[in-house]
Amino acid sequence: MKKLKLIAAIATTGLLAIANQSAYAQAEAWQGPWVHVGVGAATFIPGFSGGQYMGAYPYSGSKKDINTAIASISAGYTLAVSGPWSLGLGATIAPGTSPSADYAVLITTPRGTSTGPGTYNVANIYSITLQPGYAIDKEKLVYAKVGYTGATANTNSDSFGKASSTLSGYALGLGYKQVISGGLYGYAEFNYASYSNVSVPYSQLSGNINATGMDVMVGLGWRF
Repeated sequence: MKKLKLIAAIATTGLLAIANQSAYAQAEAWQGPWVHVGVGAATFIPGFSGGQYMGAYPYSGSKKDINTAIASISAGYTLAVSGPWSLGLGATIAPGTSPSADYAVLITTPRGTSTGPGTYNVANIYSITLQPGYAIDKEKLVYAKVGYTGATANTNSDSFGKASSTLSGYALGLGYKQVISGGLYGYAEFNYASYSNVSVPYSQLSGNINATGMDVMVGLGWRF
């Protein structure tokens, strides 16, 4: 009986070791540098908080969100960690400038409310993220993204002129990669960005700008 238990224990240990090696091989298949390009749809939602005009009169903002097509390029490196688990580091940039959307500053004075109309756009959105992943097998990888994001917001106001603000915040995402052939793979991602409060870029106005952004991307990549 003791011999049977010992044999069973050895067999179980061996099977677990084989399974672990197999799972590690799945993650190891994704180890190394990679690059991919994608296209998709994005939404940028700005916000305004607080603020006074010339330090005396309160104002509020009205705006339209930006909904646009987007293209991006990403590059990074994935490391097999343990079993099917991996950890990647990636950088993404969506170069260029979005279409413009309307906004207005509504200033309240003793004489009533006046409107300062204008337009804004967003340019050169980028992110740097850690990407923990799980290799379903050698050809399928699911992963999350968490890290830093930045962008430039450009405004053009009839009343206050042109100005730019540098936005920064955190990025989150979920993705899936599927091998097509050899090193070629397809991918799909959902990404979310939250930008912290930034001072309104006009000397006549005080207050803060904040924003959120979301995109859905699909594309092709190569794992080296």
